[in-house]
Amino acid sequence: WNMIYKIFRVCVLVSAIVVLVILYIILSQIVNTDTLAAFGVFGSMTLQQEVTRTVRNDEISAIAASQNSFGAQASSFALESAGARLVLEQTDFNIAERARVDEWNRRYCDAARLYALGLHELETTDNSTELSAFGAPPNTELQVEIERNTFGIDKYLIDLVTVSWNYTGQDPNGANTLTYRIGLTNTSGLPLNPAETVFGPSVTVTDEEAADVGDTGGRSQRSTTQFTDIPALYATVQVLDFGDGNFRTFGVDVAGRGPEAL
Repeated sequence: WNMIYKIFRVCVLVSAIVVLVILYIILSQIVNTDTLAAFGVFGSMTLQQEVTRTVRNDEISAIAASQNSFGAQASSFALESAGARLVLEQTDFNIAERARVDEWNRRYCDAARLYALGLHELETTDNSTELSAFGAPPNTELQVEIERNTFGIDKYLIDLVTVSWNYTGQDPNGANTLTYRIGLTNTSGLPLNPAETVFGPSVTVTDEEAADVGDTGGRSQRSTTQFTDIPALYATVQVLDFGDGNFRTFGVDVAGRGPEAL
C-alpha cells in the first residue's frame, strides 16, 4: 500500500504539472498585448494623454471647420466680385470701342461721301483694243470701262473725259489735225449705237508742238470734253478724221461724281 500511495502522489503531481502547462499555453494564447490593449489596460495607463489629445483634436477640428467655412465664403465672394468686375470692365470697354468705331465710321463715311459726291478721277479699263494700236483706220473707236460699284455707287455721273494724244509724224509746220468726239453709253461693245449714246462736241487736235524735221517721238497734248452729269458705264473715243494718220492716243481719263442721293 505504501507503494501504491507513492505512485498515486506521483500521478497527482504529474497531473498538476500537466494542468499547469495547459493553463500556461492557454494563457499565453489569450493574454497578449493585443488583448490587453483591447481591454484598455494601456489606455488606462495614458488616460490623461488620451483625454488631452481628444480635446485638442476637437478644438483643432472646430477651428479648421470655422476657417474653411469662412475661407470658402471669402473665396466665393472674391471670385464673384472679380467676375463682376471683369464683366463691367469688358462692358465699359465694348461701349467705348463701339463709340470709337462709330465715330471713325461716321468720319470715314462723311469723307467718303464728300469724295464720292465731288468731282474726282475714276478708274478706267481698256475694253476694246490696245491704246497704242488705236489711231488709224480701221481702228476708229476706242472704248474704256468706267469705275463702278465703289462707295455703293453702281453708276457715276460723268462730267469730264480727257484724251492724251501723241503725234509721231514729221511735220515741223504743225499743219496736221485730228478730229474726234466722246460718246458715253451704258452698253458695252463697238461700233457705238447712236440711239444709246450721248455724244460730246467734236474736238480737233492739232500737231502744234511739231519740232524739227526728223523728230518723230514724244510730242503730246491733252484735250478734254465736258459733259453735265451723264450717267454712264463706258466712254468711247470715236475718231471722225485721222488727218495724216500719225496721231496715237496713249490715255483716256474720266472724271465724275456720285449721285446726290448717295
